[in-house]
Amino acid sequence: MVDLDGQERISYRIMKIDAESGIAAPIKRVLEVDVYIAANEKGKNGAYKFLELSSLRWAINTGYNGNGKGFLDEDGLPVEFRFNFKTFDPKVTKQTQLADDLWSQKIATDELSPLCYPVPTVKGVSM
Repeated sequence: MVDLDGQERISYRIMKIDAESGIAAPIKRVLEVDVYIAANEKGKNGAYKFLELSSLRWAINTGYNGNGKGFLDEDGLPVEFRFNFKTFDPKVTKQTQLADDLWSQKIATDELSPLCYPVPTVKGVSM
């Protein structure tokens, strides 16, 4: 499974505006991550076969989103995990180089560390 306990994702809340009062209230939290999966036609060089990708995507989505049973965040809001699946061929692109490239592409966010300074977020993870 993908470790989403770290900073390898973007987190945001979906808001709903009340038609009468105009007050906005959060209705769910979304954790979004780009997942790069090693894949090629024959499943060589540590890659999945292209034919295996749909079951892998289903397993990851089901594992995190639980077929609607899901998780609640610290404020009691339902959490939706959104995975943007992308493939790469490990014969052409080395997984370690891809991971380093993704780690270097940090995004500024409003999240704070325990010491109260901004924590840059990495949106992608390779597997």
